[in-house]
Amino acid sequence: ADFGHLKNRLRLRSGGRYAMIGRNGCGKSTLLRALASGTLPEWPGSIRTFLVEQDHRIDPEQQVIEAVLSADSRVSDLQAEAARLERESAEARESATERLCEIYEALEELDAESEGLRRHRVEAILGGLGFTAEMQGAAVGELSGGWQARLAMASALFVEP
Repeated sequence: ADFGHLKNRLRLRSGGRYAMIGRNGCGKSTLLRALASGTLPEWPGSIRTFLVEQDHRIDPEQQVIEAVLSADSRVSDLQAEAARLERESAEARESATERLCEIYEALEELDAESEGLRRHRVEAILGGLGFTAEMQGAAVGELSGGWQARLAMASALFVEP
């Protein structure tokens, strides 16, 4: 996206909360997508964002808890790759050892919690948003649109952008 037409500066304070207000079609969603994807020129790469889209798409077959856990794609992708490398045969494992070390270092840098702690935190977030234990174990497709919107919010809270 081209942002050359913007003549304004955006200044955000660490820990602040902000509202974006504007007419339909003025570029609010475009700006938010650029922030979330990191494509906005001069946007610091150290700032984490999570965009909850109006028409969020979550796999309807996925369990509610798993949907939130997978929202932190940096951690879940690294954990999935590590699990795959650990399952490989001894021959392949030797060649994958270096990558496995890189993954564990990256997870440590991200302060990634154990799977049990991550799951516990997800359950607490979902419970705080009104999800019962039964709802947390249900498939996403069984939830109404309003509950799916809460699920998207739970994902944002879990990622802690």
